[in-house]
Amino acid sequence: MDYDVEDKMEWTVIFIMEFGRRHDLNMKQTLSVVLNSDTCKKVMDEHARLYYQSPGYVFSSLESELNTGKMR
Repeated sequence: MDYDVEDKMEWTVIFIMEFGRRHDLNMKQTLSVVLNSDTCKKVMDEHARLYYQSPGYVFSSLESELNTGKMR
């Protein structure tokens, strides 16, 4: 596996865990929020290419989406 991909995967897991902790969610709730977000849909959208961004940027977008109800 490419080092950059491994690094991004590791940071993504760290951000997911931290996100859940900050919002006082268990892992099942955290994954539900993340996977059902517009931000996640954009990460999975090949045309949006959000998957090229850093995990920090993506989770900043997720935080913004949850706080404002809109993806930035």
